[in-house]
Amino acid sequence: MELEQAKKRVEELRAVIEKNNRLYYDQDAPELEDFEYDALTRELKELEAQFPQLVTASSPTQKVGGTASSKLPKVTHAVKMESLLDAFSYDELRDFDRRVREAGIEPEYVVEIKIDGLSCSLEYENGELVRASTRGDGVVGEDVTANVRAIRSIPKKLKDAPEFLEVRGEVYMPHGAFQKLCAEQELQGAAPFKNPRNAAAGSLRQKDAKITGSRGLSIFVFNVQQIRGKTLTKHAESLDYLKSLGLPVSPRYHIVHDIEQAIAALQQNATPELLAHALTAIRRRIRENGQFVVAVEPNPGTTQMSLKVVQTPDGRAWWYAFTSFEEEMRGAEQVQSTFMADIGKLLETALTVPEIEGIILNPWHRTLMLDKTLIQIILPESPVVS
Repeated sequence: MELEQAKKRVEELRAVIEKNNRLYYDQDAPELEDFEYDALTRELKELEAQFPQLVTASSPTQKVGGTASSKLPKVTHAVKMESLLDAFSYDELRDFDRRVREAGIEPEYVVEIKIDGLSCSLEYENGELVRASTRGDGVVGEDVTANVRAIRSIPKKLKDAPEFLEVRGEVYMPHGAFQKLCAEQELQGAAPFKNPRNAAAGSLRQKDAKITGSRGLSIFVFNVQQIRGKTLTKHAESLDYLKSLGLPVSPRYHIVHDIEQAIAALQQNATPELLAHALTAIRRRIRENGQFVVAVEPNPGTTQMSLKVVQTPDGRAWWYAFTSFEEEMRGAEQVQSTFMADIGKLLETALTVPEIEGIILNPWHRTLMLDKTLIQIILPESPVVS
C-alpha cells in the first residue's frame, strides 16, 4: 500500500472508530459489534506501525477509552486504568509467550473468564467502601459511589480487610436481568438496550441510584490496583485473597505454566467471543493475501489433483486445510500431498461446491469447523448459499 492510500484509509478508520467510541463510552449505544470494532482498531494499529509518520496524538490508538460524563462528578485515578490488550489468534499468544521467555522470565498464566460490562474501580478503607468510579479515559473517570452502593451483590464492608484496597472489576448485567429489563422497556414503549453490556453501562451511570439498584447488576473483580497492609506477589494469589474478603471474582480460574495448556483451556471453554476473534484473524489474513496449506489427492482417471475430502462421523463431507505446515505435520501420515492456496479464493470456492459442508481448519489440533454460514460471515460480500 502506498503512503497516500494508507493516509486515506487511516482517516476513514479513525472516523469510524472515534464515532463508535463516543457511542460506546458516552452514550452506551455502539453501532459496531465488538469483533467488528476490534478488527478496525487492529487494522489501524497495523497501518500506523507500517507508516509511523501517520501516527498522531489524537489517534484513537493513543487513547484508552471515553471521556468522563458531564452529568457525573469526575474522579482522577491514582493508578491508571489501562485498556486490556486483545489477542486475535492462538499464534499471537504463542508469540507473546516466546517474547516473555526470551526476556528470561518463566511465566505463570491464569486462565479466567472475561466478562463484558463496564470497568469499575472500588476503593475500601479499613474494609469500608468509600468510593467507586468508572474507567473513563483511564486517567479521569466518573464517581458512581452512590449507584454502586445500591447494587446488592457488591460488598459495602469487607472482613479482615487491609488498611486500603483499590480493586478493578467489571460491572455486568446477567442475562436474566437483561431480558426482564428489555421486557419492561418494551411495555413502556421505550427502545430496549441492544445488549447486556450497554444495559450495564447505562444502568450504572444513572443519576438516580434507585434505578441502578433495580436493574439487577453484579460485578466480577479481577485485579488489585492498590493495596496497603498486605503484600501480594502473584495474580492467582490476589484472586484467592479477594475471594477470601468476600469480593465476587471469576467463577472459574486456574493456573497453568505452559502456553499450550492455556490454549487448551481456552478451547475447552469456547465462547462466541473467541469464535469472533478467530474469524477476525482469518479476515485479517485474507486482507494480507495470506494462504492456507490445503490437503489434496489424485483425481481418479486423470493426472490432476483435487482437494481432499474428509467425512465426519455424521456423514458430512468437508475439505480440510491448515494454518501452517507445523499444523499439517501433526497428522503427516494422513496427508500425502499439499499445496498453498489463497485463503479468500479457497473460502469463495467452498461456497460454490454443494457436496461439502465447508472447511475443517487444523483437523489434528486447535480445530475450527468453518461451515458455509461462518464462511459467509468471513466473506461479507459472498453470495447467499441456501
